[in-house]
Amino acid sequence: MNMKHIKALVSTVIPLLLLPPAAGAQHGSGFGFSASNSISGNGHGGLTNLSVTFSSGRSEFFAGAALQHNGMARSGWNFKYEYFLNPPQENERSAWLYCFCRAAYQDNAILGKVELRRERALNPEMYNELGRARFKTIESYAGFGLNKPIGDHFLAFGEIGVGAYTTTNYRPWMTKLMYRECTSASLFLSIGIHYLLK
Repeated sequence: MNMKHIKALVSTVIPLLLLPPAAGAQHGSGFGFSASNSISGNGHGGLTNLSVTFSSGRSEFFAGAALQHNGMARSGWNFKYEYFLNPPQENERSAWLYCFCRAAYQDNAILGKVELRRERALNPEMYNELGRARFKTIESYAGFGLNKPIGDHFLAFGEIGVGAYTTTNYRPWMTKLMYRECTSASLFLSIGIHYLLK
């Protein structure tokens, strides 16, 4: 992850969270859909996460697929649990905070575009091998987020967390990678849209 990625995420999420609230996007029990973009320090670059959601009271559960921006192919699966810290009252239009725990399993991931370019520059003898390499990665993060109503059925959200990832299909050649470690602590950033079925 570099400063360009962080600035792009921040510049996108802040305007969404500052939009005037709309009535009707209140959280009760029910199903929904979520689409988000996320980035972490796992070396796979940006991901689009498509999830089915279920909410009940102060809790919400997410499960779905992760699509890697480099190639736009399915790279794995993600699961998330949210707990609302200050849920809105009925007919209230304000944003609300939540804490979350997130787990992901990348079973078909490749290096992100930036990471691939960097590693190829440092290891030109592995140019082709790096482009074909597939990584299996387990990740876990915890942090805080903010939900903001932006329509009758929509919420915009942004979240930040910390955690770690580990590579489960380790190979000796991976020690040659200079920018991607096999196991490391990591920051996690995500923004997205949530559609609530009513």
